[in-house]
Amino acid sequence: MCHGRTLNSNADLGKHVLTLAGLITEQHGRITHEALAAAVGLDAGGLRKLRDGVNTEFPFPATLRELAAALGVTQLGAVQAAAQGLGIDMGLSETPRRTFAADLPPETDEIPGPLLDTILDLTWGLVDLALGVQRYEVPPQPAPATLTGPTLAGLIGAHRGERSLAELARDVGVKSPTTVQRLAKGENSEFPRVATIHGLARALGVTPGEVVLATAAGLGFRMDGAAALSFFAHRIPPEADELPEPSKEAIHSAVRAALAIIYATEAPPQTDNIISIVGKRRK
Repeated sequence: MCHGRTLNSNADLGKHVLTLAGLITEQHGRITHEALAAAVGLDAGGLRKLRDGVNTEFPFPATLRELAAALGVTQLGAVQAAAQGLGIDMGLSETPRRTFAADLPPETDEIPGPLLDTILDLTWGLVDLALGVQRYEVPPQPAPATLTGPTLAGLIGAHRGERSLAELARDVGVKSPTTVQRLAKGENSEFPRVATIHGLARALGVTPGEVVLATAAGLGFRMDGAAALSFFAHRIPPEADELPEPSKEAIHSAVRAALAIIYATEAPPQTDNIISIVGKRRK
């Protein structure tokens, strides 16, 4: 898989390139534009710019994370799709779906064993009813693909050589050395401008995609295909991904209800808010 070429050749133009606009458009019919905008904290106009692919810079990191959650894709996939919409090839051509099991928090393992068995029975019952798949022993699942690498500060440190930050800023093509200084110290709270990403790639001798991935790592994005899975999640059959949404919600509701009792908090109403139970306990 190639990461980081600029999309400008005839071969590129002839292949399917998955962008953030494409991910949003895929949700047409499943969630309204207004509901999606509210879920990610944007006004309708802001979301429309992303849907139509007319944005010229990366969205704020918080927006990308909320979009990943609302669209049911991985954080890494959302970053890659956003980059490709800005002309940076990340090798992404298929929708990077989160699995049903990945939506179960690691704290699910704190639910008492007999109740977990009941939730697993419910899952298998729904899989049998909806898909006609009878219960079997779920084999160990492969770990999600992980893109490991340095943060942007680490990437700059590894490739700047003997150049001062002022000299590096000149090579990057930015007017103020302060911009590069903040990036080199890991003090940025968002993605650099696209022109700066290309300038960094050129100055450091790496691809624009490497700069994007390093930035995402430094900003705390999950750089694998899923969150850390609970032991219980490994018992969930992969067929659960194909269940109708009401069936998935029934299973998640059972998990939320159990965690709410364990943590003595009110269970949140939405599946994507399941982690908030844990957050309340840790405050």
